[in-house]
Amino acid sequence: MLYQLAFPEDEISVVPVKNQPMTQDMPFPAGIGGDIAGDLTIEEIPALTWAIFKCTGAMPNAIQELWHRIYSEFFPTSEYQPCGGIDFEVYPEGDIHSPNYESEIWISVAKK
Repeated sequence: MLYQLAFPEDEISVVPVKNQPMTQDMPFPAGIGGDIAGDLTIEEIPALTWAIFKCTGAMPNAIQELWHRIYSEFFPTSEYQPCGGIDFEVYPEGDIHSPNYESEIWISVAKK
């Protein structure tokens, strides 16, 4: 499984987001990044080390399969573990149903 590590240069990254509260249909908090406008707020993201996994394929199956592989293949055999920070799924513009659609999963990690 291919991945890369990103090490932040700054102590804090600032991301404008529209917060989505937890509901029965979405049992986890979510934020949608964008330009600062309207009802967006500024959220501070602490500097962390991120394992970045590239995903290619139609959504939602491709991203779900990648999450499974990360936890069943990558974490059991790598020198890294999740550190409990914020994780991201990155969805660029494009046809999310295309078998060639590319997205990413960013997981905050620390050495075991």
